[in-house]
Amino acid sequence: KEYIHELAELCDEKFDENFQRIDRFHRLLKPKLEKLCATRRDSESRHEGGGTRALVAQRRDAKALKDLLKAKKWLNQSIRPAAEGGKIAFPVTSDFEDASVEELKKALGIDLELITLDEVEDSNKAVSPYEVLRRKVRDSVPAEIAEELL
Repeated sequence: KEYIHELAELCDEKFDENFQRIDRFHRLLKPKLEKLCATRRDSESRHEGGGTRALVAQRRDAKALKDLLKAKKWLNQSIRPAAEGGKIAFPVTSDFEDASVEELKKALGIDLELITLDEVEDSNKAVSPYEVLRRKVRDSVPAEIAEELL
């Protein structure tokens, strides 16, 4: 009986410790999730049809486009560029205006197309918002907690 009682107390202690860890994790994660969701809602509300917008260029022109997007702070770095068929699509921020496409075309002397990215499963293409969130969680918590959650 004494052994079972000690075992139950140990389990209760471990349960309390784990509950405190989980509570702390939720307290730290909640503001990040709210910020991410607000950014996403803001981005989608600014553009008809919603979704993540991207500029598509030929692979040979990709470096110049990426550098200019970064310089103007229009490159959405939370989502990886999508590559397919000799073209690369660079996700743009919500600050990017449709009229800016013409400005970039003139500045770079290249052909560009503005599209909306859908969630894509292929790892060499755009990453879905869920995958971005999963990676942020994985990178912001201790490995053992991230493994349990994801």
